[in-house]
Amino acid sequence: MKKYLLIIHPHFTIPGGAGKMALELGKRLSKEMNVIVIAQKINQEYIKEFPELIFESVNGPVTSSFLFWLLLPFWQIKTAKIIKKYAKKGKVTLLCSVFPANWIGLPYKIFHKNIRCTWFCHEPSGFIHIKKWRNAISSPPKRIIANTIFPLLSLLDKKLVAYADDIFVNSRYSQAVAKKIYRRTGIIIYPGVDAKKYSPVRFEEKENYILSVGRLSKFKNFNILISAFAKLKDKKVLLYLIGNGEEKNNLQNLTKKLEIEKRVVFFSNINDQTLVDFYAKAKIFALCSRNEPFGIVPIEAMACGTAVIADNSGGPLETIINGKTGELINCEIENLHLALEKLLVNEKTLKIYSLAARNWAVENFNWDNSTEKIKRFL
Repeated sequence: MKKYLLIIHPHFTIPGGAGKMALELGKRLSKEMNVIVIAQKINQEYIKEFPELIFESVNGPVTSSFLFWLLLPFWQIKTAKIIKKYAKKGKVTLLCSVFPANWIGLPYKIFHKNIRCTWFCHEPSGFIHIKKWRNAISSPPKRIIANTIFPLLSLLDKKLVAYADDIFVNSRYSQAVAKKIYRRTGIIIYPGVDAKKYSPVRFEEKENYILSVGRLSKFKNFNILISAFAKLKDKKVLLYLIGNGEEKNNLQNLTKKLEIEKRVVFFSNINDQTLVDFYAKAKIFALCSRNEPFGIVPIEAMACGTAVIADNSGGPLETIINGKTGELINCEIENLHLALEKLLVNEKTLKIYSLAARNWAVENFNWDNSTEKIKRFL
């Protein structure tokens, strides 16, 4: 009997750590089973990059759209039809990847109890379970609605997760958060890095810039990085920010206010090879978000031989060795300024960190190891 793994992911329209993990695991699992990726929308570039996978688009709006939530039962039905199509061909296992894919896939388990169904909880939905996330919603009407209905959404979320045969998490930190909410212990599957693709340059080829990568949202704290950068003594060093998001205009205005707009460069929609080049040639990579569930970008930066400065919380506590592959700090403006200043003037330390970071990342965060572990539960 043919075996089918159906990975349900919200959408593949913009890069993201959870989406990357779903595709990388699917690519490797496809050697032993048929892997189908189901999503609301799928960029053709992903289809070209992962020819080993079969992609099925629901052709619906992305999950940030009000229309997605308004017509949620319709998308559930469309997804169920795709699942049934493959269930007729062989044995089907569902892997729901990141919220709200669990709201799409797990209801199928209610009516088909013989189907094995798992969920990769990269993090519980902040807008459902965390008040500060709801209060960060910019639209007052949407913020009021979110704070009004969150008890119902929280109850539904917990009820749905109860149908998952197993829950996977990406770090000990995420495991603790998920256990607090769902009363279940998640199985830790670390994301990996492609050591061949993410490779370093000679230290002498590094260029005079600091790098950060991620969605330009309030929770990534790019404002702290920009403010700390503005205080640096070396006015020749640049800051490269790669990403897009709702805070971009505010961050650009902050650079103008601090009179550093010519030294801070924003990039978006760059390809993977360009990203690797940015990682490899940066002197320092900075991640300022607090309680990041895992954070795949520091792993990629370290694999490219770049030291990382990150907040002393969440996933980075498990991925960065303080004083060896980078530095963990309480990521406030002055602390970050001092950490950047110290490393920029000490290239000997940076070079030591660079080599150790590369070795640590490729030895401990490997897609093949992650695949072997998750395979036991599918």
